[in-house]
Amino acid sequence: MATHQDLITASFQELGLVDPVDGIVIGEMLAFGLQKMNRMLDRWNAQREAVWVEEFASHTTTANLNPHTFGPTG
Repeated sequence: MATHQDLITASFQELGLVDPVDGIVIGEMLAFGLQKMNRMLDRWNAQREAVWVEEFASHTTTANLNPHTFGPTG
């Protein structure tokens, strides 16, 4: 599993900010990347499309009835 340092280093390498071969991100540069990554994740979490819910519905079924239909018209 990739760590936050791995993700930030790969991002900086793709942007051309560090050497792709042996570029290592440490110190203030890593802190800056972590701050940017956290802000990006916060924005993603605030988007309505990213909201999800698991909803468990409980219904009473009738014996010897096939098929059972559910929903507003069921």
